[in-house]
Amino acid sequence: MPTYACERPVCLAKKLGGLLPLVLGIQLAAPGLDGGSAWLIVVGVLLTASGLALPVVEIIRRNRDGLP
Repeated sequence: MPTYACERPVCLAKKLGGLLPLVLGIQLAAPGLDGGSAWLIVVGVLLTASGLALPVVEIIRRNRDGLP
């Protein structure tokens, strides 16, 4: 079992890479829902979905590497 899962700067960049679209998507979708702007809602939902998908894909990839 490795002591470190990844190097600290790389791991931080990966975490921020998944968190940033998630937060930005929510911040765009909320005013779109309030103001009725369809393009803000679509962009916000797409960014939120990509922000959720990136960590899920990383977890699946990490768990798949451990299988024989």
